[in-house]
Amino acid sequence: DSVDVPWCNGNVFRKEMRLDYDCWRKTVDHAAKNGCDSIFINLSNGIKYKSHPEIAVENAWEVDFLKSELDYLRSIGLTPYPMLNFSAAHDAWLGEYSRMVSTPIYYKVVRDLIHEVIDIFDQPELFMLDMDEENHMVQVMLDFVCYRQHDLLWHDIKFLLDCVREKGVRPWMYCDWFVKHPEKFMEVAGKDVVVSPWYYGPLYEDTETKLPRLGDPADPDNYNEFLLAKIASFTSLPENGYDIIPVCSNCYNPYNVDHTIRYCVENVPSDKLRGIAVAPWNGNT
Repeated sequence: DSVDVPWCNGNVFRKEMRLDYDCWRKTVDHAAKNGCDSIFINLSNGIKYKSHPEIAVENAWEVDFLKSELDYLRSIGLTPYPMLNFSAAHDAWLGEYSRMVSTPIYYKVVRDLIHEVIDIFDQPELFMLDMDEENHMVQVMLDFVCYRQHDLLWHDIKFLLDCVREKGVRPWMYCDWFVKHPEKFMEVAGKDVVVSPWYYGPLYEDTETKLPRLGDPADPDNYNEFLLAKIASFTSLPENGYDIIPVCSNCYNPYNVDHTIRYCVENVPSDKLRGIAVAPWNGNT
């Protein structure tokens, strides 16, 4: 007999598509007209994957419709890159498979999705896997908590990267695990991975507002120390041979985008800076 499975709280998992098409078109048109040359698209459960249609939410896009939108993006000068976040902190989109992490079924579904998306995007140069914020602190408000650690974590990171490589595409992920375990990351991940340092606070003190560069040192779990390590990764990643695409956002303050661009121009070798990504995160979603 089937059982009605309760899912994560509503602000994390919803059963209906939340993308407004008119807003989507206005956003990409505005981006193309104002200097952006690329866009990475978090597909999640907004696509009716042919390999796993059971993942899709209500009113999800058909694969052929997505392909037509990718053609439109290219026609206006934007190169589209796919993004699927396989961090156990951000994988509610996988539905029931998000509760099967690191099982044979999970590995099959992950490989199926990565390979299908690469085909949909017609062999993109890069595939973003995210893998950020997989820890207990980020999940304390969730109904279901899951995070990998130790050997299992590194096994799964390598598995994800290899799923991308199997299709001749270059993997791309966030810097979290490099920041926490740089030597192990370099051993497991290899140097072909494009890595995204991310930091959403101010990088310079603003003389008008006296805005501090970092938060309160009394923050729990040495969070201030972690922020310093994330900032350091902007330069330590290139020093260790990695190409980087820093990610900035105005989700917490109006300075971060300008500060990130300035910081990268002043501190990152140009041959290691593949670009700068602006993320439209919203702290309330």
